[in-house]
Parts: sequence; C-alpha cells; structure tokens
Amino acid sequence: MSESLLPTLEEEMQTYMDTFSMAYDMFGLTINIKKTEVMFQPAPREQYYDPVINIKHQCLLPADNCAYLGSILSKSANIESEVKNRISKARAAFGRLRVTVWEQKGISVVHNANHAAVQQ
Repeated sequence: MSESLLPTLEEEMQTYMDTFSMAYDMFGLTINIKKTEVMFQPAPREQYYDPVINIKHQCLLPADNCAYLGSILSKSANIESEVKNRISKARAAFGRLRVTVWEQKGISVVHNANHAAVQQ
C-alpha cells in the first residue's frame, strides 16, 4: 500500500503519521517500520534537512528517492532519477523488441522503425 502525503511542516508530517498509525491499529493492520521511510522536499532555495518522524516512538529513516505512480520522486526535487528510470524502461522495452521484431528475417528495417513508432 502506498500513501502519499503533502504536509508542509514537520509537525504536520508527524500528525499525519500518528493519524495513519491510529487508523491502522483500529483496522487491525500493522505498519512495517523497517519498510516505511519518510521523504522531505524543501521549497526552492530552502535548506534540506532530514525530518524526524516517529511511529510508536520508532524513528523512520529518511529516503533519498521514492517511486510513486510510476515516477521517481527525489528529496532534491530534481528529475535526474526520473530520467534514468524512464531510460531504463525504454532500454528494456527495446531489448524485448530486439528478439520479437528487430531480428526477424522477413521484416525490413524501415518496417521495423515504423512498427516501433506506432507502438509508442
């Protein structure tokens, strides 16, 4: 399960986590502290700091990056990780096409290029 919260202050982040923790307890669910991380993206030209957020008195580790809805978000709010992720996905897709399309004996290179453009 992935929860995305957009609080602006560390105190708000802590309040959200306390609320989530109480809701999980009410429904008999558990938050895996080892798998739960916190990420803070400062406003432009503001200093970054690792937020101190706790669940049941256990401090969450800060995350540098996080995947959300197929995109990569980073604490520095730059797109470098996202670009690398998309290039990796494109490389994998072309690798799969190599076997099924590019190396087919009966298909010309021009047809291959048109086929790839249509599939996008």
